[in-house]
Amino acid sequence: MKSSFHALALAGPLRVRQLASTTLIANELRRARRQVDGIADVRTRIASMRKAAVPARTIQEEGRAAGLQESVQSLADVLYSVQARGLGRAGVVEESNEHLILRVFECACCCSGAVLEGGCAYVEGFLAGCLQSTGRWARVEVKEIECGGGPGEVCLFRAELGSRER
Repeated sequence: MKSSFHALALAGPLRVRQLASTTLIANELRRARRQVDGIADVRTRIASMRKAAVPARTIQEEGRAAGLQESVQSLADVLYSVQARGLGRAGVVEESNEHLILRVFECACCCSGAVLEGGCAYVEGFLAGCLQSTGRWARVEVKEIECGGGPGEVCLFRAELGSRER
C-alpha cells in the first residue's frame, strides 16, 4: 500500500500545485466564515444583553475584557479590530497626548435595537480594552460623547489616556 505522499509524487508537480492551491482557498473560506459567524455572535450577544436589561457597566466590562484579548500594537490595529469584530467602522477625529476622539460608523450597539440608557457601553469597553492592550498607556477610560442612536448613524467616543507605561 502506497502512502498518499507517494500518490501525490506520482501525480506530478502540476497536480500537487492544484491541491495546494485548493487547500489554501478552502482554509481562507473557513477563516472568513468563522469571522462572519463571530460578528453575528457579538451583535446577537449585545442585543440579548440589552433586551435582558443587563446594566450598562456589566456590558462595558464585557467589552473591555474582549478588547484586552486583542493582539494590538498601535492605534491602527485598534481601529482594524473594531471593524474586524463587527462593532462598526472606526476612525480618529482628534488625537493628543492626553486624549483621543474616535468616531464609529454603523455602531453595533446602535444597530442592535433601541438605544437604552448607557448608550454604546460594549463599544466603549472594547475601545478601552484595545487601547490599553497596546501597552502605550497605563490607564484608559472611554466615554461616549455622542450617540448616533440608530443604524447608519455615527457615535463619538472620547478616550482619556493615563500616563504612558515605561
